[in-house]
Amino acid sequence: MTSQLQLKVSGRTVAGFEKGEVTASMDRFASTFSLEYFADKLEGGGSAILEAGEPVELAVDGEPIFGGHIEDDEDDDEPGRTKGKLIGTSKLGDIVECSTFSESQVFRDISLIDLATELTKDYGIAIFDETEGIDPFGRWKLTEGTTIAVELQKAAKARGVVLLDQAGDLVLANAGAGETRTRLPGTIATSSKRTRSWKGRFSEYVVKGKGRRRDEDTGNLTTIREVVTDEGVDRLRRMVVPANGESVAAVRRRAFLERNQRAGRSERIVYRVRGWHTEEGDIWRPNTRVKVEDERRGIDAVLLVVRTTLKHGISEHRTELELTRPEAFDAVVDYPARRRGTRWQD
Repeated sequence: MTSQLQLKVSGRTVAGFEKGEVTASMDRFASTFSLEYFADKLEGGGSAILEAGEPVELAVDGEPIFGGHIEDDEDDDEPGRTKGKLIGTSKLGDIVECSTFSESQVFRDISLIDLATELTKDYGIAIFDETEGIDPFGRWKLTEGTTIAVELQKAAKARGVVLLDQAGDLVLANAGAGETRTRLPGTIATSSKRTRSWKGRFSEYVVKGKGRRRDEDTGNLTTIREVVTDEGVDRLRRMVVPANGESVAAVRRRAFLERNQRAGRSERIVYRVRGWHTEEGDIWRPNTRVKVEDERRGIDAVLLVVRTTLKHGISEHRTELELTRPEAFDAVVDYPARRRGTRWQD
């Protein structure tokens, strides 16, 4: 399937880009794009309308991927022609950079979607909740000086929810909600790379939160403490994590997720595949479960796509897929204990 990246800007559809990349990630939920062009090769209005700050809609063969803005533009005159480069983000890019602001700094009995709605209400972002049974926060205090994205990521982590970019709007979702029949590496993978690191991974996580009850002697809020271990780390490495938890269950959930996410970030594999689409014909997107059978690397498991990068060039269209264990974003299960040298299996 041959595809083309297009920008819809100022009522026109601009195409004919020389190179391009479109990246979506569960680690940094605002999607980004980078496009390179020769001015004389552009179709649909030329380069005059491609300026930093311009609102755009990125599309593949007319199918919108997301709406956003051009953040940076540059042009370079060469003998006989001009080449340029555009860098931009989806609408969620604003909340990645902008600080939190609310008339109230402390919220009581507020749901995650209501908190997200309050913090993003001035940015024209729609919010969709695809989760089920997420408990509200009895008390949530904004941290002064943080960005909206950081505040929402903290809140989402506390409830074991992932935040996704959907066409420039924000989706609250459960991890691994999507799936595909595509198998990796299969016949579509052209190359692969695996990374493993213990940096930022610990053998023991001590998570502390404040309960609603006050100590009868001191009058201070009682402390809730939960300890979880990562059996895949076979030397002592301890980390203490403060949490916005008001119950034993909430603090425990936060502890599991801290352990699971750090373990998941430490074990990643990247496959570079032909084309931009799954077997079903959908564009590859994060939060998609895919079966991986990689005998050489000892992998026989369903993994989760955490980052996709669509790459456009003169002679090829391919996708870079970064995957990890789906348990990395799940707050209610153990991350599979795996010692060094063992296989990655379900």
